[in-house]
Formats: sequence, structure tokens, C-alpha cells
Amino acid sequence: MSVQRLRSLTPRDLFGLTRTRAVVLLGLFAVTEAALALTGGGPFDVTWQTLVSLVLIIGCAVMSLLPGPFPLGSRQTIIILAVIVVTTIIMSWSLPTNGAAFTYSSWQLGANTFLLFALALRGRIVLAWFGMALMSAITVLWTTTTDQGVESGIDLVDRQWGTLVLGTLFAIALVRSARSIQAATDVENKRIIDAEVERAGAEERARHLLQLETTAGPALRAIASGDPLDERSRREFLVLEAALRDQLRAVALSREPLLTSSRRARLRGVDVILLDDSEETVSDERLATDVAIWMADQLDSVSLGTFTARLRSDPEGFTATVVSGDLRLSRRFTRTIGLSHAAPST
Repeated sequence: MSVQRLRSLTPRDLFGLTRTRAVVLLGLFAVTEAALALTGGGPFDVTWQTLVSLVLIIGCAVMSLLPGPFPLGSRQTIIILAVIVVTTIIMSWSLPTNGAAFTYSSWQLGANTFLLFALALRGRIVLAWFGMALMSAITVLWTTTTDQGVESGIDLVDRQWGTLVLGTLFAIALVRSARSIQAATDVENKRIIDAEVERAGAEERARHLLQLETTAGPALRAIASGDPLDERSRREFLVLEAALRDQLRAVALSREPLLTSSRRARLRGVDVILLDDSEETVSDERLATDVAIWMADQLDSVSLGTFTARLRSDPEGFTATVVSGDLRLSRRFTRTIGLSHAAPST
């Protein structure tokens, strides 16, 4: 289960608004506003102000439904508010002052309220009301300067306030619901992650127990039986102890064929010391196998004394070194191409 963070919610996440539904909604909005703008119900002809306002408002409607951050981005919000101011100004002063504005001739007020409604739903509630205040002030200014009075301007916009009040209440409820769902999802995700971690830990413990049983089980049972131990058995136990020690301090090197080579060398009397000083896990299986093969080849040539193999990590890969008497070799292993080159150390 994945978490959809509130700041990345899209209209589809918030409203179940799929591409098809968004196209239908925009189509209905565009057709309705075009019908109102071009027929108007008023006694005046279609003007350039009408056409420009119609294009700008429909463009902003598309912008408000596009996927994006929540709240809506600052640039998109500013553009929508600017369009509301511009269309309110150019349309208001193109309207007749004989009362026709109180018909569908003032269509831009309802269309702009739709944009403010969308702003509120996209998390910009305060700015939506700021836009409503600007639109109302411009409308009242127009009716006042054209001798229609303040009340006429208020009559034109008061119904739009009610629409935005509903939009605000819906937006608040929607965001609260989204946050509650997100919180519940976070809790469920944490539970799932914790369960996965616990399961992985249990599997890892079971794997180590099985490995321990396979490696040390027969020897432990032989010791527990109380039967006399011969020299070969004691040597086998010493080899087993060293192998278990390798699994703790040389995890990256505990793989074939190095494990078998180490066992054979210890049985013939070689003191084998494997050290893993790498600061990260060797996740590349091919690279890890290359390291083990190279170290095993060096160890197979040693018959007596001490053999020390060490693995170190660096930004580009890993460096393996082996030291035994006069033998002193190192080899670089890269993450991209496995074996790179061998260079004797002095």
C-alpha cells in the first residue's frame, strides 16, 4: 500500500475526477458560458471584451483542473486572480446601465465565481475570498460611477458570495477528510512496513540458525555425546570454530569457493584470517564471487604459515589484499565490470 501525500493530491485524487469526467465538466462549463456570453440576454451586441473574457475564463477553468500540487501553485493562482480582475473590469464597463446587467449579460460574475470555487477546492480558500472581494469591489465601483448606486452592485454579486460560501465549506470538509484518510493510510503503511521488517528479520534468523545447524550441528552433537575425540576430530573442531568466526567478521567473504579453500588450508595447518573491512555490503553477486575466486586461488598456493585476506571498500569499488610470508598481492574490483586488474604490492 502506498501513501498519497496531501501536498501532491490532484483533482482526480480529491474528487475522483478522471480525465473523461474532467473533459465533460469543462465541456459543459465552456458551452454554458459561451451560450450566456454570446446570447447574453441583453440588448447589446457581442464585443471584443466578451470574446477575450470568454477565452481567458475557459483557459483558467482548464488550468484549475490540471494535475498539480495541493494547494494549487502560486503561479496558477496569481494567473486566475489576474484573469478575474481583468475580465470583471473590461466586462463591467462594456455593460449597459439600463438594467440589462441584471440579466445574463453579467455572465462573467458567475463564471469567475466558478474559478474562485475551484481555487477554494484546490486549497486556496483565503485567496479565493480575496478574489471575491476584488470582483465585488470592482462591480460596486462600476455601478457607483455609472449612477446605478452601491446597492445595484451588491445585488449583482451577493448571490456569488453564497456560492463561494458553499464551496469554502465543501473545501474545508474535503481537506479534513483527505488528511484523516492520509493519517489512517500512514498508520496502515507503518504497520505493513513493521510487519515486513519483522518477517524479514525472522527469515534472516531462521537462515542463520539453519546455517549454524548445518555447519556446527554434527560437531556439537559429537561433543555432547561424551565419546572420546581423536586428533582429527579436534582439528575439525578448530577448523569449524574458525569458519564460524569468519561468518561474523568476514560476511562478504563467506562464500564459495573461498570457504572450501579455507577449510582445506586450515586442515593442512595454515592459519587463515579473513577480514571484511568494507563499509558496505557487496550486493553485486558477480563481483563478490570474483573476489572469492581470486582469494581462493591465492590461498590454494599456500602450504604453511599464516594467510591473511582483507577486503576494503572505496568510492569506485573494492580492493582485496592477501598477505602470506613474502606473498603480498592486491586486486581492484569495480562495481561495473567486476575484475579490473591485479597489482603486486611492495
